[in-house]
Parts: sequence; structure tokens; C-alpha cells
Amino acid sequence: MTAGETLATLADDRRDRGIDLRLAGAAADVCRVLLATGLETTVGHIGDEEPIIEVIERWELDEPPP
Repeated sequence: MTAGETLATLADDRRDRGIDLRLAGAAADVCRVLLATGLETTVGHIGDEEPIIEVIERWELDEPPP
């Protein structure tokens, strides 16, 4: 199982429990790998080194990614 598949499984499991999983602060090369696996459809926007405060604020406002 790849890291992307593991994170997708984790996100699905958490969603079933009413918990949203979001990613923040990921390096550009990590983002490219995760985006290639299609993880963005499961956890939402994945931005290069996006600060956690921005991810939280967008989640709180339920806004689409930039």
C-alpha cells in the first residue's frame, strides 16, 4: 500500500466517524506525489507548504481551495 492509499484509507475511516482530515505544510515534492495518487478528491486541497492556519480557516469557513 502506498502512502497516498494509506492516507486515503485513513481519511475515509475518519470521515465515517465524522472527522475531516486535511493536510498542511507538505513539501512540494510530497504534494506532487499525493496529487498524482488522486488524494485531493479525498482530503481536499493539497497546497505546497500551505500554512496550517490557512487550512483551518478555509475549513472553518467551508471555502473552496485557492
